[in-house]
Amino acid sequence: MQTIEKADVDISKLFSWGKEYDLTVQGKDYKVYVRLVGDAELNRARTFAFRRSAELRVKLRNKDSDEYWAYVPQEEVITQDELVSLMLLAYTRYFTEDAIKEIKIPNPKEPDSDSSLEDKENYQKEIDDYPVKRSSVIKEFVEKKIEEKRKELTDTPKEKLYKEYTKILIDQLCENEMFARFREMCTYFGIYKDKKYSQKLFESFEQFSNLSVGIKEQFMEFYSDLEINGEELKK
Repeated sequence: MQTIEKADVDISKLFSWGKEYDLTVQGKDYKVYVRLVGDAELNRARTFAFRRSAELRVKLRNKDSDEYWAYVPQEEVITQDELVSLMLLAYTRYFTEDAIKEIKIPNPKEPDSDSSLEDKENYQKEIDDYPVKRSSVIKEFVEKKIEEKRKELTDTPKEKLYKEYTKILIDQLCENEMFARFREMCTYFGIYKDKKYSQKLFESFEQFSNLSVGIKEQFMEFYSDLEINGEELKK
């Protein structure tokens, strides 16, 4: 009987999660191959994203830059009430994150196997109602925090309020930039011409970045689909 040599088994395929996709360009479909990137490429994507985020932060802090004028509202124009509303909108996200971390609602207790049918029906109803109950408690928590914050912000001098809002705005814009560039770079690293994942489709990130919005979004959707399926594979 012929034995299988260790060299005959390519276990690397177990760690390369990829898929074939149809890219639509001007009504025609083209085969492309996308795989999830490894740790080395993930680290390169993170480094790239952090650098782009830092570059944007410098520009947003420069009152003479195009980015500053495009994204940061002018203190002379914006009103106190507008600042309060924008601040509350920004804080809603933080309060929601706090609620998800802090609020612990016990799961319904499962009835014994010999419980009555009615008990089991009631248990199922509690299970069905659980998401709505949890959302309601989170909503109540967030609304309470927002009202407390509204009173605090309303009594805050406009100059101080503007500085605080500008900082939060810049942080959020830079965070958005970081995530967007990270996902773009991961997608770029994961696109190939062939099913063996040996030939990159694009010669440079700039080439990928300069694609039309519609084509780039297709590639991003392919990569996101892989991430979802990859997570399912782990379960």
